[in-house]
This record gives sequence, structure tokens and C-alpha cells, in this order.
Amino acid sequence: MSDMRCYANGRDVLNWSAMCARCDGFLERRRVNSPYEYRDLVRQILEIVEQGTFRVVSGTCPLEEILTSKSGPGDYIAHVLECTTCSRRFQLSVETYHGSGGAWEVVTLPPQSLNTQ
Repeated sequence: MSDMRCYANGRDVLNWSAMCARCDGFLERRRVNSPYEYRDLVRQILEIVEQGTFRVVSGTCPLEEILTSKSGPGDYIAHVLECTTCSRRFQLSVETYHGSGGAWEVVTLPPQSLNTQ
């Protein structure tokens, strides 16, 4: 792996784009434009959690509630998930009150990727 540098949260870190074979396929930011897209993405994420690729770290409600709630569990829904291999964190969030949508995105680098030099 080459020693390419990038900046995250004001810190110089090693390029992490190819560090984890388990979660690298989830790095692309994905915009969520409709309630249908959001629920579909939640279904997919629940399957991935069940497979052991990710674990839910935090959320504004239980992830399963997204699929069972008829009116939606709140005006803003967010969940942070973590790769069980490298600890890279991802966030799935959506703003439901104004209908501005949401996104799936990487929110932190895995701890072992921090440059200690």
C-alpha cells in the first residue's frame, strides 16, 4: 500500500480507501431521496448487520422500527454503524420533517489508520 496522505477532522491520516476488504464496498456516499429508498436501504443494512459485517453503535430509534412504524419514528433519524473488522464508522441519516432526504456515508476512519508519525 502506498503512503498517500489525506486529511480528516484536521488530522493527517493514511489513505484508508483500501484498508478493509469487509467494508470497502460501502464507502460510496449514497443519497436517499425518498421514504421508499430509505426503507429499502434500512432493509439491506439490517441484513448486513445480521451477517456480522456491521454492528449498530447508536441510533435515534431501533433500526427495525423504521420498517414497522407507519408514521416514522421522528423528524430526524440517524444511525451509526461500525465495521466489525476495522471499526470504520458509517452513518445512515434522513430528515423526514421537511423531506430533504438523507444519506449513507463514512463518518470516521478506523482507529488503526491514524498516522502516529
